Amino acid sequence: MKTRFYGIFPLVNMLVSYGIFLMIQFRIRSLRILNTLRNRTNIKVKKYTKIGSPEEDLARYYKSGFRKLNLGGGNRNLEGYVNIDFVSHQRVEKEIIADIRNLDFVPSESILHIHSNHVIEHISEEDLPHHLADCYRMLMAEGLLTIRCPNALGVSYGFFFGFVPEERRGQFLEDGYPADELFFNPEDDWYVRDFFAFLHWIYGDVGNPENQHLSILTPTKLKNLIIGAGFKIVQISDPEWSNIIIIAKKSSQ
Repeated sequence: MKTRFYGIFPLVNMLVSYGIFLMIQFRIRSLRILNTLRNRTNIKVKKYTKIGSPEEDLARYYKSGFRKLNLGGGNRNLEGYVNIDFVSHQRVEKEIIADIRNLDFVPSESILHIHSNHVIEHISEEDLPHHLADCYRMLMAEGLLTIRCPNALGVSYGFFFGFVPEERRGQFLEDGYPADELFFNPEDDWYVRDFFAFLHWIYGDVGNPENQHLSILTPTKLKNLIIGAGFKIVQISDPEWSNIIIIAKKSSQ
């Protein structure tokens, strides 16, 4: 992997970026403690439409041949995927209303592909290992896990030294990244325009328990968590990108 550091003093640039990341990490840990004290991080599942239980909905999709999950998919329809989210979205064709932090209703080794886009940063660092282990449990042998989420180190670098666009989309698609999912958006450079936008990219909506970021992730940190859950890394994004994009595979036993 080729690492690019722009500027006259690359080592200084790298150290400054890492220093910014450490300050942000300290800030998010403080916010997590405050939210715990206020009991504001417990998100309740909201059923805005009349639906069956998660088990019933999942069984219905299984019978129709669906074996791919889009966790926290919001209002996006990905071809061949069933969304699991804590609220219902009218535009979504296939969805299950459930808390993605509790997926015990999904049978073990029953899923071909688990995908999430800008979701896992909303899971606390304490819960992330369990969440990834649960993804490993649900996947069949050779099943894929694809994740896209904010890159704290990359956005720190981009804010101070220049936005780095995400590349190699074709390679990620070949390795299993959903073809109709977001990859690079030129408008993602909004976070470099002012400091408050930069903080929003890192923290999310601070004070809003349903949309704030509870984990700060870098490529190395997320990669180690995924490997720790038993996965093999297939493809990973460059460290300067504003998003981490990872494709991992469950090895056959």
